[in-house]
Amino acid sequence: MKTAVHISLAILVNCTIIQSKSAQTNDCTISIESQWEDLENNKEKSQKFGGKWILAGTITFKKKCNKQVTLQEIRLQWHGKHLELLTGSLFIHKDTGPFKPVPDNHIADSKWSKTTQTLLLKFNHPISLHTTTTFHLVLTVPEDQEQLLKGNFTIEPAYLPEPFQEAIQKDPLSISLDVMGSSVH
Repeated sequence: MKTAVHISLAILVNCTIIQSKSAQTNDCTISIESQWEDLENNKEKSQKFGGKWILAGTITFKKKCNKQVTLQEIRLQWHGKHLELLTGSLFIHKDTGPFKPVPDNHIADSKWSKTTQTLLLKFNHPISLHTTTTFHLVLTVPEDQEQLLKGNFTIEPAYLPEPFQEAIQKDPLSISLDVMGSSVH
């Protein structure tokens, strides 16, 4: 997992916030849950990885059709204060238990475009979407940068498979981050 991030955040330790939204067509649904959960809550690991591992959100793709649909990448456009660098990783949820950011579930590390303020999560191999496929966005947040992060990520529909492009264009979705002081709004 890449470790450099230059963003500012202020949160309560062990705080989990969930907001859920979804977009759908007849055969396809995308649901997003905005979350804020410190996955490690371990100072030693935070130092090793360059910051806290924060579960920022969950993206769930559901399809009713039997047609094979694959996903090659997810692009998230940042809407908020200009960020010089942001690092994140995407994990797939493979079982019914709680999410774990382990190497077997790792799908992609991000590339950040400070010009377009886009987080690119490109997969080494296309992922076949099943009836339900869930991805978890994990950001690496240095402790010394925990002052302010307010904004949201929207999924860029042009990089999704066609049935899901239609769903998200009808109802744009976003992962919202709004953390101020010691409370989450």
